[in-house]
Amino acid sequence: MRYFNMFMHYVSDFVVTSTPYKEINKTVMEGGDPKDFFDNVTNHDLFTWMHYYAASNIILPHDITDAEIDFAHNGQGFPSWHRLYLLAWERTLKEIGNDEEFALPFWDWTGNTAQCDPAICSKELLGVTDQTTGIVKGKYLDNWYVLCTSEQSPGLTRDTDDEKEKKKEQGYTMTFPTKTNVNFALRFETFDFPTYNKESSCNFENILERYASTKTGFRLPNFHGLHNRVHIVVGGEMFEVPSASNDPIFLLHHAFVDRIYEKWLRKFNKSANVLSTNDAPIGHNRDDVIVPLFPVYTHQQMFKKSFEFGYDYQDVDEKGRSPDDEKDDESESLGDCLTRPPISAAPGELMCWWLMLVMLVWQLLLAD
Repeated sequence: MRYFNMFMHYVSDFVVTSTPYKEINKTVMEGGDPKDFFDNVTNHDLFTWMHYYAASNIILPHDITDAEIDFAHNGQGFPSWHRLYLLAWERTLKEIGNDEEFALPFWDWTGNTAQCDPAICSKELLGVTDQTTGIVKGKYLDNWYVLCTSEQSPGLTRDTDDEKEKKKEQGYTMTFPTKTNVNFALRFETFDFPTYNKESSCNFENILERYASTKTGFRLPNFHGLHNRVHIVVGGEMFEVPSASNDPIFLLHHAFVDRIYEKWLRKFNKSANVLSTNDAPIGHNRDDVIVPLFPVYTHQQMFKKSFEFGYDYQDVDEKGRSPDDEKDDESESLGDCLTRPPISAAPGELMCWWLMLVMLVWQLLLAD
């Protein structure tokens, strides 16, 4: 946490702007100096802004706002986008602390139920939540400021117990994902299916990130998968996706998501050829650059095992196995996507396509 605290206060080498491009361009075209539109920022500001920029509503020409465009989420590029983001963050922390041995820790939230483990969410580490205000208090977090939030915030917040109960009444699942849920996702050899976004079923990526069920494998209305559910249960800034990286728990959460992604890469030994080249959402195709990080990398370049980036998970072997793998009688079950086919075939692929076709025909019949 000492490095995170330094991260909060050290000025970055980059500058950022909140001014729309057309205003900057107009100033330049009129012979003005655009430097006043840019601000020096701390490293914390920079990385929070980058996540916000990637996930917030996009302003298109003619002032049209498109909330569906998200360069970091709701598409096949989710794991590779966040892998590069974590690597950039870790590199910056190493430089600030002058510590080449530093490595981001991960938070295994499968050992929790409805509350963050007190050993982690303590005053010495990630802070404790004031049950009256929701403000996070701790040795390093008492004066932790936040930015890029939808509403003015008095400081870093997480959900109180009362707020968790209200979400439960609204239909949210307010418990952390389990080891069983994680291991279910890791049974799917197919990385993603058309439409390569939040609507796809029977694939690893949508179960890992978004809306596919950890029991059936199918996309369900109002269901939140592994990654999303942690954001919901923690709450506060974590609940608002664009501003979630304000909370240092975001990094530890995503480091564990990256570990799950790494286990899948090692288990099935897939290359970036599994990524769609043209049919994924904007910014998520195989050769699309990862916005807005510098230097520029594509999703294809980040779709590789961690060894190639100089890091490893010490408890995960080369086949993606680890001590927390569950051994049960249903270890081959793919839920409603039926049983795993031979290793040479794409698991559940034909069945998923058949079921999606049946559902489409049924909807057309109902429409008549």
